[in-house]
Amino acid sequence: IKKAARDFVKVFRPEDRGMIASFDYAVRVLSPLTGDKKRLRDAIDDASIARQAGSSMQDAVYRVVTGDFARVPGRKAIIVLTDGRVWGRTISNQRLLE
Repeated sequence: IKKAARDFVKVFRPEDRGMIASFDYAVRVLSPLTGDKKRLRDAIDDASIARQAGSSMQDAVYRVVTGDFARVPGRKAIIVLTDGRVWGRTISNQRLLE
């Protein structure tokens, strides 16, 4: 997964920006929104897998969309790498889609 993330950062254009966040029961921003590829790669390398399976994925995506991405004009994309086990969420699927 980390290799795929680093490969993705390699194809960033000069105007592209990315941020790295990890999430399980909490959301942690490992790198703020930046175009600095080295900073993004370092954040990817620092990411760790939680010992317990599962995450509050919807809450994490909602936080990024309404917080960090809200002030960014133009197109945005979120790439989520998850084990697919969701628990403890407070944001519903419908609210997230809205």
